[in-house]
Amino acid sequence: MKTLLINVTYTDDTDKFWCESSIKSKKISFDPETQNIHEVIKELCYEEDYMELVYKGKPQGNVFI
Repeated sequence: MKTLLINVTYTDDTDKFWCESSIKSKKISFDPETQNIHEVIKELCYEEDYMELVYKGKPQGNVFI
């Protein structure tokens, strides 16, 4: 099991539009053997903020681990 501390901010490529997230300094645990970190973050964003990430679980742009 691995534990991550994540902060989420929703912005576009131009940094003109943003949406505040409720995910601030949240610890999440996942098993890298059986779970994909990008899917874990995608599910968390949907469960906590009701935001569906459009990159289909694959990182693009400024998505960091």
